[in-house]
Amino acid sequence: MKVLALVAAATIAAQPQHTEEQFNLVCSGTMHSYFEQTGSVKDEPYTYTYRIDLKSGKWCEADCRVVNPIAEVQPTFLRLRPDRNEDAPTHREKWTSLIDRTNGTEIVMVEGWDNLLGNSTMTWKGTCERQPFTGFPEVKTKF
Repeated sequence: MKVLALVAAATIAAQPQHTEEQFNLVCSGTMHSYFEQTGSVKDEPYTYTYRIDLKSGKWCEADCRVVNPIAEVQPTFLRLRPDRNEDAPTHREKWTSLIDRTNGTEIVMVEGWDNLLGNSTMTWKGTCERQPFTGFPEVKTKF
């Protein structure tokens, strides 16, 4: 019996232990875009999967080719990417992104202006659902 108990304990210990701090978020909704120069206005559905590890402070999306640091974790929201507000002589860009932890809503807004394209905005509004954590892939490199 002791051998079986030791084998069972070793098997459990060898499996990845995912906690409340590790999860996937599957977010879907509508992406609205507007480009002043062309007059183009579009509303398109989107779905993104984020892999989030609050313990390590890292996240990635889709196939996880890049693992990023989480910009901010608060009890009521996650900010995966840092806000950006760039103002240069030839272009401006403002970026903000939040996921509400109390109701799952996601909003990402990018506003821009440049000499060639004029004003543009893209806004993603959707809802995120928690899913089991699928982990970060192991990346094999040559160097």
